[in-house]
Amino acid sequence: MHRLHHTRGSSSTHQREPGHGIDDAGHLRLSVIQNTDDRQEFINQCHARMLKPIDSVTNFLMMNAGTPAVQVVEHFRKNNVLIAPPIPGFDTSIRVSLGTQAEMAEFWRVWDLMPAASPSGHSIR
Repeated sequence: MHRLHHTRGSSSTHQREPGHGIDDAGHLRLSVIQNTDDRQEFINQCHARMLKPIDSVTNFLMMNAGTPAVQVVEHFRKNNVLIAPPIPGFDTSIRVSLGTQAEMAEFWRVWDLMPAASPSGHSIR
């Protein structure tokens, strides 16, 4: 299964190389730039699908899926992509950790397989 919910608290594109630490200003600067670029690309892909993610400055975003989150998580699981489990109080929102370009391409491929839903949660396909 592909994992988009990373257990180390950062996406695989931002893992430290041996010898790089938080006190390595150059590496830290590059990591911040890469995270910003990855987040913007995710937002661009959301907008292309008329989705509205919740603003974030982290390596993950929340997005209203327009359908119950539990169903979205299950759809991804059935397609061998793991995303974070539903969060109480966010019945139609999912949490997506940013990953490598290949991981994010797989995320959007599986997303696009899902029956479309309107913001009210009703199927529109």
